[in-house]
Amino acid sequence: MPQPEPVTALTDYVLALQCALFGFLLLRAARRPPQRARRLWGFSFLATALAAAGGGSYHLLTTSRASAAGQALWIATILAIGLGAALLLCGSIVAAAPPRWRTALLGAVGLKYALYAVWIVADPEYRFVILDYAIAMIAVLALQPLAPSAASAWIGSGILLSFAAGAVQVSGFSLHRHFNNNDLYHVMQMAAMVLLFIAGRRLEDRRPPESRAAPAAPSA
Repeated sequence: MPQPEPVTALTDYVLALQCALFGFLLLRAARRPPQRARRLWGFSFLATALAAAGGGSYHLLTTSRASAAGQALWIATILAIGLGAALLLCGSIVAAAPPRWRTALLGAVGLKYALYAVWIVADPEYRFVILDYAIAMIAVLALQPLAPSAASAWIGSGILLSFAAGAVQVSGFSLHRHFNNNDLYHVMQMAAMVLLFIAGRRLEDRRPPESRAAPAAPSA
């Protein structure tokens, strides 16, 4: 019988509050001047907050984990994780990709998430969540050379720390019997979210290149 994991739930709830706060702050910062990339990152943080809150609730469940309600909560949680990753990637596309590529790339992300959702509902294994998240974050990193900005270094640092957190979670490493690998993962993710929030505050939409001025007529 699965046992409740109160510390894991607590760290998940703290992560949820942090991401919700960062999400609302980014949405407010995206108003003036309007920044679509920053707004998408704000929604990404809110989706991640929902995922963390769902994960925390799931870790408090015991016998009901195997119930229909428990399974529905788990699927909703991992769908929210995928949505958060997809929105982060969409915001990065708006910030870094040339406008002529934007529609196709955003459509590809939408299709990727739709396929992920269909797959994960049919087979809600966490390894598929990790794979989807890793692909999205690698794509975010790959976009940075297209338009290096003040946000790029913060994005790279946040994603690398998030990958390190994921490695700790998968490894099963624990600091204490009452502070397991999931708890440490959540704490490391909190630090990664701080870095990504700082990046989001610096994120700006990539604008179309200004038309070049016509060359001056040669002097007589």
